[in-house]
Amino acid sequence: MKIGFVAWRFESLGLQYLSACLKQRGHSVRLYFDPSLFYDDHFFFSKRLHKVFDVRDRIVQEIVDEAPDLLCFSVLAGNYAWACQIAADVKRQKNIPIIFGGIHPTSVPDVVINKDFVDYVCVGEGEAPLAELVSALERKVSPQGIANIWFKENGKVISNPVRPLVQDLDSLPLPDKDLFYRECPHIVNSVYVTMASRGCYYSCAYCCNDVLAHLYPGCKGQVRVRSVDQLIKELKIAREKYNPRWIYFNDDIFPCTPLWLEEFCSRYKDEIGLPFGINSHVRLINQRYVSLIARAGGASVDMGIQSCDANVREKMLHRSMDNDQIEDAIKLLKSYRLYVYIDLMLGLSQEIDDGVDRTISSLRRWRPDGIATLFLSHFAETTLTKKLFADGRISEEKMKVIRDPLSGSLSFVAGGDVSSKVLMLNAAYYQFALFVPKGLLDFFRRCSVLKVMPQTVILRVFVHFFGFIRRFYVSAVEKRKRCFRFSIQKEALFYITYLKRWLLGCFFRAKVSG
Repeated sequence: MKIGFVAWRFESLGLQYLSACLKQRGHSVRLYFDPSLFYDDHFFFSKRLHKVFDVRDRIVQEIVDEAPDLLCFSVLAGNYAWACQIAADVKRQKNIPIIFGGIHPTSVPDVVINKDFVDYVCVGEGEAPLAELVSALERKVSPQGIANIWFKENGKVISNPVRPLVQDLDSLPLPDKDLFYRECPHIVNSVYVTMASRGCYYSCAYCCNDVLAHLYPGCKGQVRVRSVDQLIKELKIAREKYNPRWIYFNDDIFPCTPLWLEEFCSRYKDEIGLPFGINSHVRLINQRYVSLIARAGGASVDMGIQSCDANVREKMLHRSMDNDQIEDAIKLLKSYRLYVYIDLMLGLSQEIDDGVDRTISSLRRWRPDGIATLFLSHFAETTLTKKLFADGRISEEKMKVIRDPLSGSLSFVAGGDVSSKVLMLNAAYYQFALFVPKGLLDFFRRCSVLKVMPQTVILRVFVHFFGFIRRFYVSAVEKRKRCFRFSIQKEALFYITYLKRWLLGCFFRAKVSG
């Protein structure tokens, strides 16, 4: 069977695992990749430029010409409208079977399966369900009974039950990195992305893990960890085949079990030896944990703080940590010369009104090395979204957009919209708080210096530029390593690669038409 995967903007470990499972069973796999240039909150966003460099029509034509036996989309709320448009355009030209999987279809399968252009929905983990569905299609039999799969038959929606989570992660093949690396060779030039585990120890009110906790109620095995043997095996292959400079472990929370961590850190240092970055949690940071990570070659630790207001974290986000714990964790990590990166949410109502001063004061006291400022998005079926809807702070109209986000924004302050320029102004102030003297920052805010910038996109560039200056200072002056999945250098290479491809495509089309 010929299976097509359609990917948007980023490398996807999920698709790489699915591809590996299908190849293991003898199927051929093809990636259709949309770089979605100039449509990225992390780097550069411009609707006008995105429209000029949009390649979706070209991707649709490739899919129609090659006619895979099944077309697969991994769908988040953020790329749902994009996926729907491509799927609908393909379906209008050719009746190719289409399946949607990922966290958004998992959250609202009843909404997604009722789209005319969606034939199947995969709920939860997809390796075994997708392989079984492909086998059913190959044998031309109904997918009735394939756990996790929703489908339509004779105009009726059939929802199969959800199967248990995969407990033995070593039973899965290693991710098919070539799926993306053949199409996007620039990806591996710096950072190799993998995961040591699945699941999270926590269930924050706004997060996809909150949805999964309700999908698998009472499941004690939601956090599952790969064996050190299998993880080291993958990293050895990666080092020999792709020669990356960094390893980034994209686990929700990097494993912290003492015996596993000691074995991993010991072997990683001796057998891999590359600097690496992890995600962790303030409450897991202790002397033993940090010393092991640092000695193994750890370069950076990313922690989700989200708000500098302890009440907002506890009552709204269900993140139980106090400000003293955050300060102590950052100090401990920096004492081992680890680069400390924290996430802050833009759009929490308390931080829009009167919390900016409090946030700046906290950042000056904590002194993280870098800040990722992210827009708060309200996702379907999370505890936060349901609570705000019940309290009347999310309207019926907004809830419809959240469940079926074909248009409209998921990033808004509950109770009323706030312009993206206001949020980006706050992001700029938070970045400046790390290195601009207090008096100068207060002057900027009083005189509204940044507000005269005509477009939000200029503010984005401004924020990224000063974030880059801060990272350069840490690397060049303080001589500390850093490791990010996203970096300005990597993003610049991404744009150079795909702008060249776009120009070549225009040249060849002009030559053919001429």
